[in-house]
Amino acid sequence: MSMPKVVRQTAIDGNNARLFAPVGDIETLYNIRGDLNRILEDMTDSTDKKRSRQRTLGRLFTESAGLQTLDFYEEVLREVNTQQENPFKEIERRPTGLTHFVSDVGQTRTIDSIQEVEPGEWAYSVVEERSVEDNDTYWPVRDVLLWFASTTNGSSGLVDFKDDIGFGILEKRLVLLERGTFEISKAVIRGDAGAGYVPRMQYVSDYFTTIMQNMTEDAEIDSKSIESIKQVASNIGRLFHGGNDIGVLIQLQNAGTPEQFLQSFEKAAMQAQKKSLENNQSDSWVASKDDDVERVLNLITDKSTFDPTKRMFVIHASLAAQYENVVNSTEGDDNE
Repeated sequence: MSMPKVVRQTAIDGNNARLFAPVGDIETLYNIRGDLNRILEDMTDSTDKKRSRQRTLGRLFTESAGLQTLDFYEEVLREVNTQQENPFKEIERRPTGLTHFVSDVGQTRTIDSIQEVEPGEWAYSVVEERSVEDNDTYWPVRDVLLWFASTTNGSSGLVDFKDDIGFGILEKRLVLLERGTFEISKAVIRGDAGAGYVPRMQYVSDYFTTIMQNMTEDAEIDSKSIESIKQVASNIGRLFHGGNDIGVLIQLQNAGTPEQFLQSFEKAAMQAQKKSLENNQSDSWVASKDDDVERVLNLITDKSTFDPTKRMFVIHASLAAQYENVVNSTEGDDNE
């Protein structure tokens, strides 16, 4: 009753669809209704004088509810905040919750499942436009998360891992983010999956670094330490991107104690040193600064910071390995 129409997102197969509708108290819903009505006015395709059809909100075609939810929030944020002439520019961070329905289109429309998502304002923080060096800007969903949405192995085997990434971000759960990025990277490296889109690595690295900074605020890991984790892990990951190298990443991901991680790290470091020298890769393991390595090892040996440090390390190593694998397999045709 609060919404004249729900907002539809088309699923990857074109048949199923997720329908998003705001949730909240009556006053909030009333405001959301007015806001979305005005946002969607410019997104309407007129078919004839008697009826009109609203186009799908969002352009990220994926079977993952987690990634679709992020796409929904980014699309609303872009519509509200990117138009200089937009009279509703002052509207920010709405709606703050939504319910999505998965429905089948046949002779009649049936609702298969209903799931409530209440990410609050954090959802807008993780999809808002970001700036990197030289005033270069990017939108996370289109320029980063599309990479995961386009990854496929011809089955639904990766859907859960894509949801781990989406809902890991929405729910601030580093364990989900680690599992999602690692498992998708592993599938790509093993040749079981491929990506239809490859973003600029600078965007990927910047995005996940800022996300993890927010996720680990309570762990007392400062931004300088997180930067060191990114540098060392990325230098490891970009060297171990082949099918024969996957064991290195698996050992790091499986480490459950500081001692186990240090053993795996020592083996990886020795192999990385050998690889970088053999291949004459200056931008590799030998580029890792001693103070960065020392900072990472200190975080690993401290039991209070071991868990988030290890998870962030695996995430950055997986991202770098997946990126190098895809770029090498396409001989550098990487959208850069």
